[in-house]
Amino acid sequence: MLQANKVTAPDTSDLIVDIFATVKDLPQDFQQLMDAASGESLQFGMSWMLNLEQSVFGEKDHVRYFTLRRNGQAVAVLPTLLARQTRGRHIAALGNYYTAIFQPAMLPGLPAAAWKPLLNKLRAVNAGLTSLTLSPMDPDSEAYVALEMALTLSGFASYRYFCFGNWYLKAPRNWAEYLASREGKQRSTIKRMSQRITADNGRVEILTAPQDLERGLTAYLHVYERSWKIPEPSPQFIPGLMRLCSQAGAMRLGIVWLKDQPIAAQLWIVSNGRAEIYKVAYDEAFKSHSPGTVLTAQLIQYALEIDGVQEIDYLIGDDPYKKNWMSHRRERWGLVAYNKRSFWGIVGAASESFGRTTKPLRLAWRDGFLRIATKLKIKAIA
Repeated sequence: MLQANKVTAPDTSDLIVDIFATVKDLPQDFQQLMDAASGESLQFGMSWMLNLEQSVFGEKDHVRYFTLRRNGQAVAVLPTLLARQTRGRHIAALGNYYTAIFQPAMLPGLPAAAWKPLLNKLRAVNAGLTSLTLSPMDPDSEAYVALEMALTLSGFASYRYFCFGNWYLKAPRNWAEYLASREGKQRSTIKRMSQRITADNGRVEILTAPQDLERGLTAYLHVYERSWKIPEPSPQFIPGLMRLCSQAGAMRLGIVWLKDQPIAAQLWIVSNGRAEIYKVAYDEAFKSHSPGTVLTAQLIQYALEIDGVQEIDYLIGDDPYKKNWMSHRRERWGLVAYNKRSFWGIVGAASESFGRTTKPLRLAWRDGFLRIATKLKIKAIA
């Protein structure tokens, strides 16, 4: 434990804030709180954060877990990271490009006012704090609403901002019903390419057992190296993620084999009635076989008929192909809060407010300019 601070809330409840440098140092009751949060998503849990710490963030990075007790009970854990910034300090939610959704672990019904001592402590131990960013989050979640209110109550200038679209499937009763809901062209491609892979001595394998992990990981890395994707910036994260998923019974690692050579791989995370499509890749030399399409179809069928999920989640982004597979769209948003007790925090808040106020005018000016430029171009051609 790094520091502790005890305050008294207006309702006389005892609120105690402690700070820890690694998730492994959390007291058992806070670890249990994070384990409970992982029931909603593995990305909220201890194992996920530990993998981030060990594979992405080294000792040079300032990882901190702010914990809150109320009347002796563990009620909240906020994982954070001190980000590098030229003007003051910036605190962010503990996560990065591998994080599809963030949420602090908390007891249901925790009021916004209870967060105040934690946020005040976060500001106090980070001299010169400019801003705090919490993202990406579900804007309809209890945590998002409570934190947004708590930031204002704590004297921050808080703003919402859009992160990305999130496509997902509300699961139908079975694979046949799902397939019938797809476009005819998509159904034809799935059937035709599945038959082609089979005719070329290919097969699809879905690995779920821990004893198959290393074999599946080798195949995944083989495919990834031959795909269009850039090398992983933190190459140990995905192997670590696969290991924690296999231990939790959440791993669904799909592989397309063609004459015993892996040509496509996808990592899905399945838990608590949800399937998250986390990583996809295929060998570009076999693009004509559409192995990614065939594998996605097989994994959807497995998730519906074997796992019995209620939702399949494509996670990050509005890529056009995701709409072909999913049924609904929602959004992930963030909170950025400026510290009004610091010079650069005041500057940041003023800049944010000015940018948001003038955005409609700037967009209108841009659209008008483009219309005039288009007309002039048409006249010049004529």
